[in-house]
Amino acid sequence: SSYKAGVICKFLHEWYPEIDLYGVDYRTFTKVFHSKYVKKNFVLGEGQRDLQAYAVEIAHLIGSADIDVFFPVDSELMENVISNRRLFGDALSYFGPESSYRTLNEKDRLYRLVEKLQIKAPRFYRNCDTARTPCVIKPSRSSAAKGVRYIADSESLRQAKSGLGDEQNIVIQEFIAGTGVGYSVFAANGKIMTGYGHKRLAEYPTSGGSSVYRATYFNEKMVRIAEKILKATDWSGFAMFEFKLTPNGEIYLIEVNPRIWGSINQGLQNGINYFKYLLGEPQRSGLVTTGFNTYLSPLLYLSLFRYLFRLNPGPILAFAKNMTLNKPDISLFDDPRGYVSSVLRKVI
Repeated sequence: SSYKAGVICKFLHEWYPEIDLYGVDYRTFTKVFHSKYVKKNFVLGEGQRDLQAYAVEIAHLIGSADIDVFFPVDSELMENVISNRRLFGDALSYFGPESSYRTLNEKDRLYRLVEKLQIKAPRFYRNCDTARTPCVIKPSRSSAAKGVRYIADSESLRQAKSGLGDEQNIVIQEFIAGTGVGYSVFAANGKIMTGYGHKRLAEYPTSGGSSVYRATYFNEKMVRIAEKILKATDWSGFAMFEFKLTPNGEIYLIEVNPRIWGSINQGLQNGINYFKYLLGEPQRSGLVTTGFNTYLSPLLYLSLFRYLFRLNPGPILAFAKNMTLNKPDISLFDDPRGYVSSVLRKVI
């Protein structure tokens, strides 16, 4: 039901038609509503929320069906996949060490590493009592903007503290004003095999949520920072490095997501094949067109409405100006059941 799964399946179906693609989900509605680009969708542990048991079931399915490669796309599932990695055998052989995953994924560990590597990053506060505003309160592990709170002043910080409970599961980070940019890679043994940069043009929620509209962006500083961190962790697999670009051109590392990221379609639509190092050169050939912006529907339209309500027409004008080169992650007209599935995921 993940839109990321729909994006990947469409790309692989078009570029690697000889490959059989299978989907898996625990949501019952995916028996009917799933991407048309999968040969079959498996529903395991219908309706369950026990992600540990779900991960084990997926591993057993992969073994019994003789699946060669597994691409986990559900952020909430990743911890359980990593902790049960041995059960997945060769299907996850492209993953780096578990210790490297945790260094990249857990913000306090990542902060210690970037300090050591002398990489610019927002200051970390150990607790609410030592924090200075403005600041950002986040889950200690990467969460795709879920659970993120922006604190503007001391009164807001006091109110946030009273509702936090256990502060061990959160981190408090200095707020850096600027534009969200990212550098996304497939890496092998700490080396970038291919990478691509993007800039956020719209987010949902509009106050620092997930990217729902993106454009191509390149900055050599992002590449150098990614190279340093990947080398230090010896990471293999997918990763997205999230940065803030300040008005004076400085780059601050915000976090790293060591998994398939939400804006992967931006690179895929502009000629970047993150999968060829696992699957080989594709059968398809031909001219690759670039210059596309990608967006997530229908969340983009909700986002643009909010920008309009906040009297910020910039994202709306950018979308309208680039209308002929805007590409949806999943199209209702191209993959209707996949589109409906990605919407139902949010509301059921």
